Amino acid sequence: MAEKYFSNKRQTVVFTGGGSGGHVFPNKPLIDYYLAEYRVVYIGARSGVEENMTSGWGVEYVPILAGKLRRYMSLQNLIDIGKVVLSIFQCVYILNREKPVFVFSKGGFVSVPVVIAAKLLSIPVFIHEADMTPGLANKIASRFATHVFLTFPPQTTPRYSYTVSGLPLRSQIYEAIPARGVLALGLTEKRKPILLVMGGSLGAGTLNRLVVRNIDELTKDFMVVHITGIGKTDPGIKIDDYIQYEFLGTEIYDFLSASDILLSRAGAGSLIEIMTLQKPSVLIPLTRSQSRGDQIENARYFSDLGTCEVLHEELMTDELLVSTIKAIYKNREKYVTSIKALNLAKAEGVIIKTINGYITKTTQLII
Repeated sequence: MAEKYFSNKRQTVVFTGGGSGGHVFPNKPLIDYYLAEYRVVYIGARSGVEENMTSGWGVEYVPILAGKLRRYMSLQNLIDIGKVVLSIFQCVYILNREKPVFVFSKGGFVSVPVVIAAKLLSIPVFIHEADMTPGLANKIASRFATHVFLTFPPQTTPRYSYTVSGLPLRSQIYEAIPARGVLALGLTEKRKPILLVMGGSLGAGTLNRLVVRNIDELTKDFMVVHITGIGKTDPGIKIDDYIQYEFLGTEIYDFLSASDILLSRAGAGSLIEIMTLQKPSVLIPLTRSQSRGDQIENARYFSDLGTCEVLHEELMTDELLVSTIKAIYKNREKYVTSIKALNLAKAEGVIIKTINGYITKTTQLII
């Protein structure tokens, strides 16, 4: 971890990001670091999911209006543009009151007015983009950023100052214990290799149906641990070696470490976690009709490096799914070798060192 450069508990740093776990949870290791020396204020949407997600983190949560920015024509855009404008004024007031040393944004629509307000007040702004290509919120916010952190190397040279840092992960992933995951499944030892299925939230229904349709065939060779998403379990399914969970918190890392192969969507957060724990995987990215195509690009990046295999939902057959999972498990060592060659760094250390160096140089807050 980077050296601490500051020690003034009365000073404040501001974090923002919301709308989904991918825009919130990567803030956690950075917040843990800065809480030792700073007040941490988290700006999120009123009644946003980020309020519950950050509960217990030691932050002071400040809600604002949050308008959604859309890529398509909608009358709702007129209302939401008004919300965005009002929220910029809100954020100018909040940031002028708090006078933070810097603002760190993980993205999502709630972050845009925070970043714009910080720029208007000449407060340093640092942004992190998780995916291969930025979403609309970060495309806008990057124009006002002091520095941008990227999970993946850029496909074209950005016009902004940037660092390829990787994605910050919660500390529990580095403390995961396979045996603890096995015990959590009610087992004393593994009878079969474990296939962990992670559908995420958006698009989980399609993946769930695919797994359930093939569950008899899959459980011939694997214990299937299926994270279905909230409200998506099926209590009517009673099959040996098949376990369903709606949701797992940080205990998911023990399950990940105990697994032998993953079937997953291709969100950046899930992919980096899978690679960090060096697990072979089959990825089924969300289609372009379900998303802006970011999962397809994320999956292609890792597939090209030989660390996983990608199946596309539009071309999926039951036979292809089952045969691919079995083939990857059989050749798992090849994929693990490719994953190890990535030599992933801890992104939080890179980000903290860069921010601290910048703030030290520009504000002279050296102890």
